[in-house]
Amino acid sequence: MKRSLYLFLISFIITSCLSGGFLGACAAYENTVKIARGEEKRAVYISRQEIRFFDFEYKIIGN
Repeated sequence: MKRSLYLFLISFIITSCLSGGFLGACAAYENTVKIARGEEKRAVYISRQEIRFFDFEYKIIGN
């Protein structure tokens, strides 16, 4: 019981740190684009035609 609780807490802390870091990077990217270019641009965007992750765009071919 004690070991499983310990492993859960360690996993929770690591996951929280990674998630917080990713969300912080997304917020920083959106604010940087807003200040530098004057555009409202999301850090992660997914649609039927493309997937955009920060400045990387992947076009989806076909339907």
